[in-house]
Amino acid sequence: MNKIVFTRGIAICLFLLNLVLLYFVFFGQKRQPAAEGPKKLIIDKLSFDDLQVVKYEKLIAVHRSEINRCNEEMFSLKRELYISLKEVPMNTDSIAAAIGEKQKQIEVINLNHFGDIRKLCHEDQLSKFNDLADEFVELFQPRKPKHD
Repeated sequence: MNKIVFTRGIAICLFLLNLVLLYFVFFGQKRQPAAEGPKKLIIDKLSFDDLQVVKYEKLIAVHRSEINRCNEEMFSLKRELYISLKEVPMNTDSIAAAIGEKQKQIEVINLNHFGDIRKLCHEDQLSKFNDLADEFVELFQPRKPKHD
């Protein structure tokens, strides 16, 4: 008799957990796609008009292209760096320096992109841009996986 009660209790707990899971799946907080989040936030916070949005989207396309190119080059350099582990002696200083230079290029591209966004702003939007600039680091850093 105890096994039957125990089994029913486990079944009821599992059923309730499934209900809670379904609730969170269907009614939980909706998240914006990662690529749309910063773009929409900048448009909203700076109150861009339609013409500014069109220009901003063009800036985004150029920015992504430049960043993707740099990331591909950095990936190649990193592959070269780890392949050099097979060599004796390892010649990693020049490759590591090239990776550092590539990261520097990425940061300059990002700064120039934000400068271009600033240029899109009308006079009355500049104070909003300055407020938003404080959020750029958190807004554009890679997402860390959540650990429970």
